[in-house]
Amino acid sequence: MVIDYNRTAAYVCPFCSAISEHPLNVFDFSGGQVKLPCSARGCGEHCVTIVPRGKKYRIDAECPVCMETHSFYVPSEKLWTARALACSCPESGIGIFFIGEQNAVEQKLRESVEEYNRLFGEYGGDPEDDEHLILDGIADRLNVLLLDRSVKCTCGSRDISLAIRGGFVTAVCKSCGRTMSMPADEHTLMQLMNIKTFVIK
Repeated sequence: MVIDYNRTAAYVCPFCSAISEHPLNVFDFSGGQVKLPCSARGCGEHCVTIVPRGKKYRIDAECPVCMETHSFYVPSEKLWTARALACSCPESGIGIFFIGEQNAVEQKLRESVEEYNRLFGEYGGDPEDDEHLILDGIADRLNVLLLDRSVKCTCGSRDISLAIRGGFVTAVCKSCGRTMSMPADEHTLMQLMNIKTFVIK
């Protein structure tokens, strides 16, 4: 069997609630442990640490549900071959860290965010906090797309300005002036999580 040593890791930052995705490959561990930070601009808190331990990896993940640090031990083969591996909070059962193939990981992450929102609602959480989680998720996903140079205009330019204001995500091409707006809601977040390229049309 040919093993693809390229993985996608995803998690929700317990400090600012932003969703982070990071590519990982076996060479990232050549120097030992790998620390994964929140990718939201202005945050940067370390959310996950992965430490090689012989034929296993120890994953220390900061939990956005109970705000504790949970440790998980995963066999090396499973980490590099599982389609989508989920590590869950032992108190709530909600997935807090995911690693595997990008599409499968993003699906698991969406399910986890939905479950987190349901749990939060059961305990009388403030609906505004759910809204902030969605807005932070949209902002983080757009930042990932920008960093990957996956945001462009139909005119061919990649010089794009992105902003979230007034309940909408607005993208403006600085070259031709074309503008595109979408509501800053959960549906838009799900769409952004499922696309590889954001195009202003």
